[in-house]
Amino acid sequence: MQNMSAWMQALGGFAIGVIAGFAVRHARLCTFGAIEDSLMGGDSRRLRIFGLALGIAILGTQALVLGGVLDPALVTYTPTALPLVSILIGGVMFGIGMAMVGTCGFGSLVRLGTGDLRSLVVILVLGGALLADETPAEGQAERIGSVLIINVPNRAAAEEFSANEPLRCAG
Repeated sequence: MQNMSAWMQALGGFAIGVIAGFAVRHARLCTFGAIEDSLMGGDSRRLRIFGLALGIAILGTQALVLGGVLDPALVTYTPTALPLVSILIGGVMFGIGMAMVGTCGFGSLVRLGTGDLRSLVVILVLGGALLADETPAEGQAERIGSVLIINVPNRAAAEEFSANEPLRCAG
């Protein structure tokens, strides 16, 4: 992926998105619907499909790690400690949000693709929450590639964190 041009990456992502959207739309895959079918209707087929997809994703990720294509140390989604309370609270909040909206985040993308503009609000809120989660808190530093991101109130505070790094202030 490192040698691929930005246009090729964008076109590849678009193609994968179209294929995934088509498959999800026609297979009626939705996390919320799968849980609802299992709990309310006693039909666990869609939930088992999600279990199969999870297993394939885990095996695929581990194959990439073993093949040397993916380095888990460079991925920001693997915390050093497992924050169980945060996971519990976040899961409950996400579940309540899914129940209020009537679908999961991917289902909202599919609905937006079919013209449901209410899903645009859901996607904007979900994107804002993801952006807030990925932004380092004040006083923390994060390296993305060769760029050091430091979220501090001013330049003097930034210099405390990185004496040898070139600094650019956003404001």
